[in-house]
Amino acid sequence: MIQLQSRIKKIFLLTIVLITLGCSFFYFIKNRSNKIAGLEKTEQKKCISDGLEVSYLFDENMGGQISGIPKLPVSIQVKDQNDRLLNSFFIEYGRNYVNGIQIRDCSIYIIEVKNERKEGKTLRYLAEIRRYDFFGENNLVLTLVTDNSFDKKSNILYSLKFDVSNSEKYISLVQGYVGSEDYALHIKDIETKENIVEVNLTSDLFIKYPNIAGDVEFRGWSEDEKYFWFSLFDQANVLAYVRVNMENGDFGVFEAPVGTMNQDAFNVNTGWVTYDDGPPWTGVREFEEEYQQEWEEAGDFVTFSIYNIFSKQKIDLEKTTNTTWWHYPKWLDDETLEYKLPSGEIKKYNLK
Repeated sequence: MIQLQSRIKKIFLLTIVLITLGCSFFYFIKNRSNKIAGLEKTEQKKCISDGLEVSYLFDENMGGQISGIPKLPVSIQVKDQNDRLLNSFFIEYGRNYVNGIQIRDCSIYIIEVKNERKEGKTLRYLAEIRRYDFFGENNLVLTLVTDNSFDKKSNILYSLKFDVSNSEKYISLVQGYVGSEDYALHIKDIETKENIVEVNLTSDLFIKYPNIAGDVEFRGWSEDEKYFWFSLFDQANVLAYVRVNMENGDFGVFEAPVGTMNQDAFNVNTGWVTYDDGPPWTGVREFEEEYQQEWEEAGDFVTFSIYNIFSKQKIDLEKTTNTTWWHYPKWLDDETLEYKLPSGEIKKYNLK
């Protein structure tokens, strides 16, 4: 009897040991697999600064990478530093707007539009800014426009454009339109939605500087986020650059050199901007062809230059007889400009 009890006790202890070893081995294998796959929640990489690479396809019919407008439907890809695909997803209601999508360190911000239509008529229209993490989870940041034809209520809060600071602390928006009394820049705390800075463009800016009254194009934040920049333009011609001080809301106005276009490269840290002195852009094909013919017949050169809006220094970089050529300028850093010649050659200019 005693021997039987001793044998049962040994079997019981052996069973406990085997179960413990089995659980430990299972946990080790699972933990190891998760680490290899990069899926362990506590160690999952969530931001670009952790080593993630996040991208989307550009719409080549809408300016491609220069405009930053996404190809629809918006397809997001997340890879690691070894080019291994970690995740991909579609943003169903994304739209191909200028300033309509921004990738920041830990999030994607995008304007989504839901437009319910029946028999060619809009029943309900909703435009929102939503924030996605790099694994597809999302939440509402702000509502821009609501329009409900059922009760005939329409509420246009902000234009369909925005700019999120690199720290994801602030978001810039435009209220109203050129000529309206409430035409204004609002910079909000992205979490509380309270206005940190508000500039009424009509009363604060255009009365003092009537020659720069125009539409707003966001230009971004200085590296330390002490300043926010935007430009004012008429058609595609840039009239001025405006720098807003985030500490006190003061702003400075810097007129752009004649010939500066919306797609010219502006450096928010140094104040250098590209432009050329070729025939003016009018948006009217007949006028532009006439201008171009006059330049070509006169044998005039188009000079591609950079200009500093602070010091007013100008540096000529290239001359060409091709009056329609676009140099595709891009600042690689605060000192290095990359651009393209009509021959296809890619050149770099360093300010140092």
